[in-house]
Amino acid sequence: MTLSTASSILRSRNETAHQIFGTNRLAIRFEISKVVMVSPTAAFDRSRSAGTATILANGARVSEGNQEVLVLVCPEDGGAWRMGRDILSTTDL
Repeated sequence: MTLSTASSILRSRNETAHQIFGTNRLAIRFEISKVVMVSPTAAFDRSRSAGTATILANGARVSEGNQEVLVLVCPEDGGAWRMGRDILSTTDL
């Protein structure tokens, strides 16, 4: 999600996906720099991304570049790993 997008609390994952992918087309490349396991159920990933976002409402193209830290969590019962938090800062200022 672009930094200029307002934060909001959404009711469902489908709403979140629609807000991001229903209004923007993303062409972004991710580079994973590091993954660190901090416990059997928690890890973090440091990555970078760069590319463009196209705003579908008006066709405007916006440069995207971020540094991210993703906090990854896994249920204790051994379920699938999921993103717990996405912390990012732009590199496009």
